[in-house]
Amino acid sequence: MCSTRRRYSWRDLDISHGDPETFDYPLTSMFIPTTPTHFRQQRSAREVRNIVIHITGGHNISSAVHGFRGSRVASIHYIVDRDGSVIQMVREQDIAFHAGGNRINGASIGVEHVNAWNGESHETPTQIQYESSARLVKYLCLKYDIPIQHDINGNGIWGHCEANPETTHAACPNAAWDWNLYCRLVNQASVIESFNDMIESLTHLNTTSP
Repeated sequence: MCSTRRRYSWRDLDISHGDPETFDYPLTSMFIPTTPTHFRQQRSAREVRNIVIHITGGHNISSAVHGFRGSRVASIHYIVDRDGSVIQMVREQDIAFHAGGNRINGASIGVEHVNAWNGESHETPTQIQYESSARLVKYLCLKYDIPIQHDINGNGIWGHCEANPETTHAACPNAAWDWNLYCRLVNQASVIESFNDMIESLTHLNTTSP
């Protein structure tokens, strides 16, 4: 018997768009809070030493969001969709349950990417998705003084399977991920550091366009 894949719609979601000035990352499209029991709220800032890259394994953003708002105790700070849009689900100062174990989760920010990698599909990220993720990660590395390097033996940017070698998600994300391309994009990325910077850059673009 063939199983039926449920198709989700944005209408299924309780979306909190929020005030753009309160987003941790200025280019965030919207904030959709994860289930309150699926992350640990912190009263003060924490030391962030690593960015952990993930792939969802599924085909679309809405199923990914549902996954982090369902019964499974897991969460993520950011999700990057295949069109490059960025959704935040956990504030950066809070601890998301994304890489297994308090030591890794407590000192990292998790960035998920909509990318099907399962028995049916073997996708790779889109170029615009890579570029959007690279801007986000460059912003985070500069903000938290994290080395822009893929180094599993030190602080920097890790894959999920490197942060937690015992994970059952052994393909996440390295089976689908081009680390050479990604690190080059992160290094080359231009960064908008605030919401006001974004407004100013758009204003400049409009005034200089023919």
